[in-house]
Amino acid sequence: MAFPDGWGRRCILVVQSSQVGSGTHPNFPVLLTKDTLPSEMFDHDGSYPALEGGGDIRFSSDEDGLNRLACEIVKFSLDDADNEAEIYVNVPSVSSVGDTTIYIWYDKDGESQPAQDAAYGQHATWNSGYQGVWHFQEAADGTRYDSTENENDLSDNNGVGMVAGKVGNCAEFIHTNSEYLSISNANQEGLDLNASDYTVTFWMALDVPASNNGVICQKGYQDAPDAYNIGWGWYASAYTLAVRHIDDWSIETEDASGFNSGNTTAGTFYFYSVAYDDSEDDLIFGRNGSYDAADTMTKDVGTNTEPFNVGGTDNYLDGKLDELRVCNVFRAAGYITSEYNNMNNPSTFVIEGTPETPGGGEVKAIAGTAEASSSIDSGLSSSQAFDGLVEASSSLSSDLSKSGVQGLDGIISASSDLSGQATLLGIEYKASDYLETQLLKHVFKVAPFSQPGNIYIALCKSTIEDDDTGSSLPSEISGNNYARKRCNTWSTPSANTISNSISLEFNEASGAWGTVSNFAICDHSSTGNMLVYGKLGFAKTVKIGDILRIDANDLDVALY
Repeated sequence: MAFPDGWGRRCILVVQSSQVGSGTHPNFPVLLTKDTLPSEMFDHDGSYPALEGGGDIRFSSDEDGLNRLACEIVKFSLDDADNEAEIYVNVPSVSSVGDTTIYIWYDKDGESQPAQDAAYGQHATWNSGYQGVWHFQEAADGTRYDSTENENDLSDNNGVGMVAGKVGNCAEFIHTNSEYLSISNANQEGLDLNASDYTVTFWMALDVPASNNGVICQKGYQDAPDAYNIGWGWYASAYTLAVRHIDDWSIETEDASGFNSGNTTAGTFYFYSVAYDDSEDDLIFGRNGSYDAADTMTKDVGTNTEPFNVGGTDNYLDGKLDELRVCNVFRAAGYITSEYNNMNNPSTFVIEGTPETPGGGEVKAIAGTAEASSSIDSGLSSSQAFDGLVEASSSLSSDLSKSGVQGLDGIISASSDLSGQATLLGIEYKASDYLETQLLKHVFKVAPFSQPGNIYIALCKSTIEDDDTGSSLPSEISGNNYARKRCNTWSTPSANTISNSISLEFNEASGAWGTVSNFAICDHSSTGNMLVYGKLGFAKTVKIGDILRIDANDLDVALY
């Protein structure tokens, strides 16, 4: 059974525009951790757990699951002692202008993640210029695997350690042991960065910032032609991050003067970036979302036959590295800042919504008899309106035991109660005192009832009574982008029922609305008269990013 058929649960996830660096950034790999995902996914004794290892986890950019997204499951554990997640999903774009919504799907037995090179597999998660991505989750002394399609896996030299890092685990290098990771030139793909733009980002925690030169990554040695070297060392008057380009045998070095041993705390992780714009000869250093002014670097990086090394070998690093990424494109500050914010505080970057069962988690509000009142058009004569009500009430005649003028009794019964049971979700609704009074006046020629100019659906968090008004709805939602939803487009009545002709969507919640349990239909966008009110068949807790929707023809208004 192909996705999304058979998946038991889904949940909206909202990337916060306030956490995205300036601009719109396509194909952005968003990090998700346990704190950004529904807790029910991790409850192996609950009703809706995901599979151990995350084999059933899928992502889409739409709530119907039609636009699937690639992802990499680095870790997903239900183990009580190790209940964690590290997942990357390729989001088509994130923006600082507006929030971005995606959906996570889970609760499907017998599933596994697609092959690494499949359309929605691991490699496709890193498809926008990434030449190497190393999470450093692997055990000490072993191979560190590259997540990109280049498969630039790094071999261990002299026992590089594995300890807790910034994002999950990380690699630990001990300077005195000459530890480093490497891949030969013959086996590497895309790491030469030959005369091109590039961006290198990583988390680093140094054991002694004011001591020991150390390589972070290099392709070629410091005395080799056409090489590059990014490292921590003594430049000018302090230890600092520096970059060296070697064009033929000519060496050019620039250092991050703003990020040095004087303002670096031992053992603390910092997020560093080195971005090179070849066309402008600009080299820009960054740390934790702050950036030095561009340095001029005129010498291009060439191609050489030397290995690609991490942590050595010209000099050996003394500290920890996490999430090393090498790209052959220039990343602007907005993109890098987004990476930093995402990894530094995932639960602020992404906010989870409310988990739901696909196909059953939306509010399908049956709106009672609001349109019944408006269908008694003020342009009709009283006799025409009366005839309409007689016909509607006649469907009640088999349930009425009254004798005499049965049609009239039916009218009175219908207009004084107008109650019904919604069959779609068990929603109960009643006409308000206001509507009952206006219908009686109109039908019996006391005063005409003018058709409302507009009809609005309101949402409330507590019980509504007959005598409430559009200005006094109890606990109506307020703030966080809530507004009543106008509903003026209806079908032609059939079998005593009229329905909304178009889909109706409330605004996306910009904050928690609370638990919606009741609804009202009014003739004004914020005040006015209440026409119909009711209680939803189930209470719906609306969290940030949720969108309540009424599909076309799902809001039925009937007289029985």
